Amino acid sequence: MMSTDRDLLLLRKQERAQFFSSKEQDLVLKLYEEEREILTSKSNTTSASKQREEAWQRIADKINAVSDSGYKRTWQQVKIKHKNITQTAKRKKVEVSRTDGGSATPSLNSAEDDVIHGRENTLKMEVLPGGIGPMTGSD
Repeated sequence: MMSTDRDLLLLRKQERAQFFSSKEQDLVLKLYEEEREILTSKSNTTSASKQREEAWQRIADKINAVSDSGYKRTWQQVKIKHKNITQTAKRKKVEVSRTDGGSATPSLNSAEDDVIHGRENTLKMEVLPGGIGPMTGSD
């Protein structure tokens, strides 16, 4: 088989990634806030690009450590998910403003609601022996 035929066969066999749970989406936003300084730096150097990639990898590693799905996310998947969450939230915010806040308010998931209301970093976390997890119970 030629190389291109093999590549096409591999592409067809790839399975679609699992959806991000709401817990994972909230965690993407929380961990992004922790790495915001690196991820939003304006530097265009190779080392800055490497630092951003490493920051996304740290975020992916933390999400994978607490994920219930058993599916391991790549840093690229996490980066795209963050972009999609913020874009969807902003799009829905524009829809609300176009309808003057009327009854046609689009439904938001918790992550999108946090983005619109500026609460991206409000998820409380605690360090557990097995890793990081959302806080439960009364605080």
